[in-house]
Amino acid sequence: MVNIVVRIVGLTWKRYIKSRWDVYGLLVVTGTLGCTVAMLIVRKAPIFVQFQKLFLVMDTLLLIPRNNQLDQLFKTAAASFSAIGNLMITWLVLFLVYAIALTQTFGLTRIGPNGNGNLNLRTVPNALIILFRSSCGEGWDQIMDDFSVTWPNCVASDSFFDSDCGSKGYARFLFISWNIVSMYIFVSMFVSLIFESFSYVFQQAGNHQAVSREDIRRFKQAWSKYDPQGLGYLPVDVFPRLLKVWSHVTLYAFSNE
Repeated sequence: MVNIVVRIVGLTWKRYIKSRWDVYGLLVVTGTLGCTVAMLIVRKAPIFVQFQKLFLVMDTLLLIPRNNQLDQLFKTAAASFSAIGNLMITWLVLFLVYAIALTQTFGLTRIGPNGNGNLNLRTVPNALIILFRSSCGEGWDQIMDDFSVTWPNCVASDSFFDSDCGSKGYARFLFISWNIVSMYIFVSMFVSLIFESFSYVFQQAGNHQAVSREDIRRFKQAWSKYDPQGLGYLPVDVFPRLLKVWSHVTLYAFSNE
């Protein structure tokens, strides 16, 4: 709170709210302080305890703009968010298609030794649980064997609704194809999207960029000398003096390094 007060006094309120990180810090720190005071005043109030934990976790995000590596990681996540969202929607559609196919094929199959009340294909939500577990590679082959059960370990009938046997061919086709598509293809696509976004962000904000964050900070420091109100405009005749001050600040920083 002291840091926020100092920044508001130094930057003025109008310039302070222009930064999204400053606004975020103001909301989070105020919420943390309010929940802490409420916990001290109102005893046995679990809601304030939970909100304080939430705000404390959100406080850690304030480290991002103060560290170059964390800032680069945050920009990578932001740059790849839209592409990852589109890929997630495609993956969700594929989840639903396979869940419906498995439910229609094995909805009446007896539950095997590796199944239970949740690990079965009676309903689409349960099928989604099995598909998610299979995407992580957790015992998917054992679950596949449960739906490969044949007579005399089940009741066989020519009528689909009077039989609780599975199908070895359909089980292997659906589970193995899902394993290949979800575990290998989609996961590789996620990694490639993140890597592509990281390459772009590193090119823009990495060590080989033309202008670093330190250069921008020095330019802001020089700019504030001639624009203390933060209007964002300078007269043309002031610009040469701005470049001169910026060059002095940069040379001084290099000499210290």
